[in-house]
Amino acid sequence: MAKKEKKQRTVSALKYSALWGVLLFWILLLVDMVTKVMADAYFSQAGVPTQIDIIKGWLAIRITYNRGISYGMGATAPEWAKILVVVATGVVMLALAITYFAIDKRRSFMKTAIVLVVSGGVGNLIDRIYYR
Repeated sequence: MAKKEKKQRTVSALKYSALWGVLLFWILLLVDMVTKVMADAYFSQAGVPTQIDIIKGWLAIRITYNRGISYGMGATAPEWAKILVVVATGVVMLALAITYFAIDKRRSFMKTAIVLVVSGGVGNLIDRIYYR
């Protein structure tokens, strides 16, 4: 019985540890980056259709490059404004990461939500810097 309890405590400790969130962050960021590179490589080939229909007329995969923030807003903004957006995004992602480590470890749903937001935000931050 003692072995079973010890195993349950170990699994529970990992579930609530900061290591789990950090690992999830890196996995999500890696998936984000790899899928973007794969989509770019696939759709840039000659003879490849511009989109892949999943459900014809309703859902399709296509590649689009957004040089702005949301829906292309700010695409023609001056360079200082784009730099300001990058800095602000970095500050917000850092603040959320600090919040993640400050939240009680038993609030796993909130911690997971923060990891999802930060991994997406950092992925977008990388894109803004790389594709600037």
